[in-house]
Amino acid sequence: MIMISDTLSEAFDSLIEYKAQLFKVLIFPFILLVAFSLLEYIYRDKFSLIVSLAVPFFIGMMATITTHRIILIGSKSVSTRRLLKITSREIKFMSYGAGVILFLIPLLFLSVLPIIGKPLALIILFYLFSRISLVFPAIATDKSLSFLQAWKITKSFKVQKMVLITGLLLITLITLGIFIQAIPGVGWIASLIAFVMLIYIAAVLSNIYSKVLSAGHIA
Repeated sequence: MIMISDTLSEAFDSLIEYKAQLFKVLIFPFILLVAFSLLEYIYRDKFSLIVSLAVPFFIGMMATITTHRIILIGSKSVSTRRLLKITSREIKFMSYGAGVILFLIPLLFLSVLPIIGKPLALIILFYLFSRISLVFPAIATDKSLSFLQAWKITKSFKVQKMVLITGLLLITLITLGIFIQAIPGVGWIASLIAFVMLIYIAAVLSNIYSKVLSAGHIA
């Protein structure tokens, strides 16, 4: 049986193995994200809510795709000169990401319930994201996998146990981000932590996807 600690450790090993390649291609989007966070703080009255959400979302998605591709396909699958180039792969990835966000919007209404609202919303988010998250490394590596197919694959307890890790990491990221954002003037720190955790979540998910693929759960 695959242990949670093994999955987390293997993801860390993957990041160490490809640290030079990842640093080379991710340093630019990281600098962009931190710079945007600082500008947003300095000129906070000048940025619309859409821009404040869309820019980090775009940078995060591009960094996630890059991480998936390097770990699952190899460093030659990513070019620094084409890092921010939008192709059908990126559009599909971001569309699925936006789809997840829209799908989870009802949880905002659930979270306003007194006492149990927020914990219950986080638990549901944790479970749902875990069950469908395999679509992202698949899309990043130009494979076809729908939300429904991912849901069916994760019916297996063994697979479900692995992918639940990504949900847990996501909840940790959201909780930490909310806490840090509440502190004035440290938005760039939140960006730093969120970016690093996002890359680690991508590494965890890449390793899980690789195991599921090897086990024949994905055609």
